[in-house]
Amino acid sequence: MYKIFKFDINISRIILNYLNDRSFFVSMNDSNSMTRDVAAGVPQGSLLGPVLYNILLADLPDPPSDNTNVIALTYADDIMILGSLQNAKKANNMINKYLTTLSNFFSKWKLKINVSKCECTTIKGLHKYLYPNARTFIANIQINGNRIPVKEELKYLGVILQSKFNFKTHLDYVIKKAKNMFFSYISLIKRAKDLKSVIKISIYKQIIRPILTYAFPIWFSISSAQMERLRIFERYILRICTGVNREPYHDGDLFRKRTSNKILYKKCKITRIDKYLMDNALRFLNKLTILSILLLHNICHLYI
Repeated sequence: MYKIFKFDINISRIILNYLNDRSFFVSMNDSNSMTRDVAAGVPQGSLLGPVLYNILLADLPDPPSDNTNVIALTYADDIMILGSLQNAKKANNMINKYLTTLSNFFSKWKLKINVSKCECTTIKGLHKYLYPNARTFIANIQINGNRIPVKEELKYLGVILQSKFNFKTHLDYVIKKAKNMFFSYISLIKRAKDLKSVIKISIYKQIIRPILTYAFPIWFSISSAQMERLRIFERYILRICTGVNREPYHDGDLFRKRTSNKILYKKCKITRIDKYLMDNALRFLNKLTILSILLLHNICHLYI
C-alpha cells in the first residue's frame, strides 16, 4: 500500500479492502478443509493480481547502465533474467551480480524469493559454432547463497525453452495438449450427426487452434519438419470434422482416391495453419514496430 499512497484515497481504500482479511479452504469431493487466513500475496487467478504486482515491481532495479548484456523481463511475479556474452563465465558473473541487487531490493520490501521454483538454463547454438569456453560450461547461478539448478529446458509463461533453442519439446507439449482437448470433444462431434461441419470447424478454430498457436512469435523459427507436424495434426482434425477422407467412386476406379489436402482446405474454408501462423506473426511484429515508432516520437516530442 505504501507505493500507492499518492492514489486517490477511495481507490486506496478499495484495494486495501480487497487485500485484507482474506481466507481460504480446500474442497475435495464433499469435504472441506479448515479455513485459514491468507497472510500475504494476492488472490490467484484474479484480474487485479497482475496489475498490483506490476505496481509493486514498477521500481525494480534495472541492470547496470554500463551493462547492456543483461536484461530483466517481468510479468507480475514472474521474472526472467537474460545474460548474453561470448564469454560464458563473464555472462554468469554478470547475472549473479544483478541477482544480488535484486535480492537487496526484495529484502527491502519484505518480499521472499521462492528459490525452489527458480531454474536456469544455458542456451547454446550448434556445437561447431560455439566458443571453446561455452562448449563444456555449466552455469553457477546463485540467489542468497543458494545455487539454482541447471535444466536442459524450462517453462516461462507457457512456453518451454530448451538449451538448443529448437522448441521441439514445446511443440510436443502443445500438440499433446491440443489432442487431449480435441478428444474431450470428439465424442460429441462424432455423435452429433446433425451438427454441421461449419460448427465443428468453428470448435477447432476457437478452442483447439489457439492452443497450437500460443505465443507463436516466440517460436516461429521452428524447422520445416516441425511445422509439418502441425499441418498433419490440423488435417487430421479437419478430416474428422468434415468427414472428408475419400472421394466418391468414378467409372473405371478400382478404389476410392483419398481426398487431396487442397480440396480439404477448400471445403473447410480455412487458412492452412502455417500461413495463419506467419500472417499473425508478421502482424504482431509490424505492430511492435509501429509502437516503437510512436514511443520514439513521444520521447522526442517531450525533449524538443
